[in-house]
Amino acid sequence: MLNYIAPKSEFVKNVFALFTGTVLAQVIPIAVAPLLTRIYSPQDFGLLAIYVSLSGLFGIIATGRYELAIVLPKEDKDALSLFALSIILSFIIAALTLFLVIIFGSQIANWYNEPKIEQWLLLIPVTVLFTGIYQALNYYATRKKRFGNISVSKVADSLTNALVKVLVGFKTIGAGGLILGNIIGQIAGSLALLQSFWEKGIVRQIITGRQNISVQARHYSDFLKINSIHAFSDVLAVTLLIFFISSFFGSAVVGLYALAMRIIKVPTGFIGGSVSQVFYQKASEKYANNEEIKPMVIKMLGSLALISAPVFALIILFGPNLFAFVFGEGWREAGEYAQILSPWIFLSFIISPISQIPIIVNKQKENFLISLVGHVLIIGSILYGGLVLEDIKTTLLILSLLQMLFLIFVVIWIVNISKTRTT
Repeated sequence: MLNYIAPKSEFVKNVFALFTGTVLAQVIPIAVAPLLTRIYSPQDFGLLAIYVSLSGLFGIIATGRYELAIVLPKEDKDALSLFALSIILSFIIAALTLFLVIIFGSQIANWYNEPKIEQWLLLIPVTVLFTGIYQALNYYATRKKRFGNISVSKVADSLTNALVKVLVGFKTIGAGGLILGNIIGQIAGSLALLQSFWEKGIVRQIITGRQNISVQARHYSDFLKINSIHAFSDVLAVTLLIFFISSFFGSAVVGLYALAMRIIKVPTGFIGGSVSQVFYQKASEKYANNEEIKPMVIKMLGSLALISAPVFALIILFGPNLFAFVFGEGWREAGEYAQILSPWIFLSFIISPISQIPIIVNKQKENFLISLVGHVLIIGSILYGGLVLEDIKTTLLILSLLQMLFLIFVVIWIVNISKTRTT
């Protein structure tokens, strides 16, 4: 799969440790998707997309992005301080989120022109909290190279998520079944990862090193000051995208769009996530040791392009018929959306493992500014389509074309900044 690394290398072993669990975690929702699309309506999936986008807006910054720094320190005591900091911030952000949804819940539902979402907004803080907890545990496990444990957590999340959605769906509570499935699955994944994290004396290490928490917070403050704003802007762009699609075209179209994006991102779920996590750990290690990483970046791009091109070509050629056959005739239009969006997601997929190179080489500020251009293109496309064209398919076509051009530029930039440490 990764032709630039020997089959018996640690990198490949770690990738496959993650890959096996990731495959199972992705197969489960794909297997139940044809059933779910016959239990739930496009509007239900649209409500789930709204919920996920809103919870993601706060979940992405729940840890202040300090979880990304857990992999970087040479000393484990510093990594544990960053882990503790991430957990503390997760509780703080979850509490803040609870306050906001209590005060503005009705207004949020009105903004989306979707009153049914209001009753589920109070669950967002739970999602935010466990998003932070899971990410902190996930990156600590990555540091320790416990990729098998990460795989188990992914399967626990996916299996629980699917079971809840199916079982609750038969109780006819609509989108609530989809939302509860996401939450309970997330909790199950966190608990599975917590079990692998627990070591003798680890709590004592964190408590005795509590003064080090503030030291590490200052040392890695760019993650809070730059990366968290960057990540927030990324999710804000997605949230606004969902918001404007809902406002201009309705929640049913949001549901069709959400399913299309979910299916065409399957290659990312199968391969991209596993490769990205191991690649980040390996590239960070090599860069810290002043080793060359640019060849890794180039060969990673080529490998993923070769692997994923046939899958995306299949969707581009046969998307509507595939969606109608698998998910039911009512979802044919989602297949048309998938055709349009596939070229964009193809480029997004092959760039995903190398997208953290700017963090490794300390180019976070530049990366943030470049990402803002991409966000403007996304929001501008939807606004133009909704206000002027009033046609969702043409709108998505413009969006996909502009994002393709943008990502080509990003690939070139990342390859150019991939280099050995100079100081």
